[in-house]
Amino acid sequence: MRGLRYVAVAILAFAVAGCGKKEEESELAPPGFCKTEAECQPTADRENARQEELRQKRITQGVHEEYLPCGMYKPTKAPNGYWNVTRDTAGCPPTASQQDPHPDLGKAKKSAH
Repeated sequence: MRGLRYVAVAILAFAVAGCGKKEEESELAPPGFCKTEAECQPTADRENARQEELRQKRITQGVHEEYLPCGMYKPTKAPNGYWNVTRDTAGCPPTASQQDPHPDLGKAKKSAH
């Protein structure tokens, strides 16, 4: 009976220790996410600076405006409650690879047979 008490106490001690670790783990944000907007801001700033450098490099190479990187990176609240950095492309011109969502079929070229 005394051995059973020791086993029960040991199991209880491991259970309590395990609960403490779960609380610490829940404080960590998943990879790619931040706990607060302020934690994500440096990443957004880095991405904006990198994109601006890329834009300037492409401009000097003669790349047309519609093919230049566009938009601003900013921290946004994710559905899981954490924050992540996303690119806001509002106001950016459509690229040549994007299809027109409302094509004018009357302007389509017709082949002459």
